Amino acid sequence: MKPTAASLDRRAFLGRGLGAMAGAALAPSWLSAAARALGAGPRALIVVELFGGNDGLDTLIPFGDDRYRAARPLLGRGKSDCLALDEIQGLHTSLARLRGWYDQGAVALVRGVGYPEPNLSHFTSRDIWSCARTSSLPSAEGWMWSARGSGGEAALLALGNDAAPPMVRGARGAGLAVYDLREFHLDVPGALEAGEAAARRAAFGALAAGERSEVECDYTAARLRDTLGSIERLANVRRASRPAEYPPTPLGRDLAGCADVIASGLPTRLFHVQHDGYDTHTTQRSVHARLLAELDAALHALMSDLRAQGRLDSTLVLVTSEFGRRVVESGVGSEAGTDHGAASLSILLGGGVRGGVHGAPFDLADLDEAGNLRYTTDFRSVLREALGGWLGLDAPALLAGDWPTLDLVRPA
Repeated sequence: MKPTAASLDRRAFLGRGLGAMAGAALAPSWLSAAARALGAGPRALIVVELFGGNDGLDTLIPFGDDRYRAARPLLGRGKSDCLALDEIQGLHTSLARLRGWYDQGAVALVRGVGYPEPNLSHFTSRDIWSCARTSSLPSAEGWMWSARGSGGEAALLALGNDAAPPMVRGARGAGLAVYDLREFHLDVPGALEAGEAAARRAAFGALAAGERSEVECDYTAARLRDTLGSIERLANVRRASRPAEYPPTPLGRDLAGCADVIASGLPTRLFHVQHDGYDTHTTQRSVHARLLAELDAALHALMSDLRAQGRLDSTLVLVTSEFGRRVVESGVGSEAGTDHGAASLSILLGGGVRGGVHGAPFDLADLDEAGNLRYTTDFRSVLREALGGWLGLDAPALLAGDWPTLDLVRPA
């Protein structure tokens, strides 16, 4: 959901209006609970969700395949129009900084990622990715929520959203969703007279600390306590200066927030951010180039920041999308685009990845009935790498299956 000006004002008032009293109202019990979430290990996971269906064939481009050039006379790119990795494939030219990290061995590109009987609805496919299930979606929990351990909400943070996205939601709760860490505090100078502000803080404090017999009041008080505790622990994470310059985009802001929390020493270890706009039915050439450039700049700043912190080897970045795009382009001229597809590309970044291109090459000679790429790597194998290989969790239990390992990361 993209916020309106009114929602920003309301969110700023509520977030800032509740936060100042948190230190007086709550003991920091979240700290010990969150520290248990992923054991004593310092490893962190940042998930970057490209919402709308990122075109894997326009991200890692198989320019050496004659079928690719035939399917995309307008959108296709030749070797001279790519950042060639070898004689058959290359990265989009908007990913020049990502290519630099690839050359250092810090990027793993996984081709053909998808699942059986692909669903081409954005929201259903996103739910499938989010809960790591292809059935019983309404009752399933997001895999990031399931991975939080005993730390509860304190172990998990979603930045850039007013509401928790599906990956971080559970049947009985959700990870903390914060649109902008800069607004997640109380003080609004001049918004209230001092006496009125103090009275409101006292009222919120009484509600948060009180015990009620009514279920609704108990729930409200519990959520308010959670909110106050969240504001307390995140109130001072933003650094006065950063070792890397983040781009002035929502994704840059959100990844900077992840790095700020990691630098603060808080035990939050699971992060989710979202980059919207990948539903490129039309004007794909220009739109996708801009989106990938935004992604490239933000990821480069994050990786540079983590390296300066000494956290590059202990942080894994996983870039996913709910599906890819149709192989054959549609439209004419500059309006050309692609429809919803199936298998696509996942990207892993960090000092602990086994860099290079992984997975079977895109097979444009064996498309499904709808003209989409068939998956060759189940997405749950990618998630197993993040959960089991990277975080050392019981991935088969979290993913409801013992999915094949891919050897993409150095194990915990």
